[in-house]
Amino acid sequence: PKNHELDIKTIKTSDINSLEIETLLKEMKIEILLVYGGKILKKNIIQTVSTIINCHYGFTPYYKGIASSITALGDKDYRHMGATLHLIDEGIDSGAVLKYVQPDLTIKESIASILKKTMQSGMEEQIKFASELIKNKNMDSFIIPYPGKCYFSENSKLKELNNRALLRLYSGE
Repeated sequence: PKNHELDIKTIKTSDINSLEIETLLKEMKIEILLVYGGKILKKNIIQTVSTIINCHYGFTPYYKGIASSITALGDKDYRHMGATLHLIDEGIDSGAVLKYVQPDLTIKESIASILKKTMQSGMEEQIKFASELIKNKNMDSFIIPYPGKCYFSENSKLKELNNRALLRLYSGE
């Protein structure tokens, strides 16, 4: 995605919750931290930045955790298929929702192109949102009081659920 005139610094690490990253974030005095995928941030990291915006690959709170868009696709729940920009708090995909993003799709899309467009549109909107937030210092958010479905990598049923969802898509059920 285009950087929309933001000074974007990328840091690669094997442990986002390490003391090294915590120290670096404190030293950098970051206004906004953008997160896309990865491990759940722990309290020590969350407390170092005033605004952390996650681009979740699914619609929270309806689908939380891993592979949410695939599951929504497999459930033929197209209304909740897309990305969510939300604030990160100490819960799992539970922060206040800033914006829902649905990609522009055609009738001839493959599963792979749908997922690629979902990721791309989510990241682009995340950068646009952060750029506007820096300029205007104004952010609307909302919380939907719905527990939703949550899928975790530790859950032995995750692979089975995703495979079932993909099978439904391929079979045309």
